[in-house]
Amino acid sequence: MKSFIDNYCFKKNYLRIILKIVFGELPYQVILNELDIDAPKNYYSIADFGSGTGYYTLKFLSEKFCRIAYALDINGDYLDELVISAQNNDTSHKLEIIETDLIERTKLKNESIDIALCCFLFSEIADKNKKDVLQNILQSVAVNGKCFITDFINCKTIRKFGITYPLEITEFKKNLAIIKNIVILREIVSKYTYSFVIQKNA
Repeated sequence: MKSFIDNYCFKKNYLRIILKIVFGELPYQVILNELDIDAPKNYYSIADFGSGTGYYTLKFLSEKFCRIAYALDINGDYLDELVISAQNNDTSHKLEIIETDLIERTKLKNESIDIALCCFLFSEIADKNKKDVLQNILQSVAVNGKCFITDFINCKTIRKFGITYPLEITEFKKNLAIIKNIVILREIVSKYTYSFVIQKNA
């Protein structure tokens, strides 16, 4: 199973669909509701960390409340595909792509983002690096801004599907606890995924 998933073409085009069918995935509208976005009163700067080809980025770009969306990924080819998709949707004027290794830095200014998305990002990051990535991401979130994190939890079924570094929830919460000026607003639990809504305080 793992070798099948690791095939580049499958991973690139079909992995998200398969995992969504098998495990379920929080619908985009649920994410909007959890973030309590006050549209159309306010406009937001959004960053999609580990955006890939832009499954979530493109959805936020289509919203009127999105002032600008930053798509950050280590894979430049994925970002190129996202640009083409945004051009096809006439939303590329609101998109900025950033090719970067999130373990080292985000390349975003501190406290510059209203909404941070980390959707199935941490299961691709080695456990020893999760804390550094989390700190780098939350540094970029503005005061009163929010961060939505959702990912696969560590269980036998998830590991069978080749998910390399699923979340150890207890350890991840310890990493959150040492970061100053944040509060967990909500936790959303399902059989195979775990989600956090986090707010940055002054």
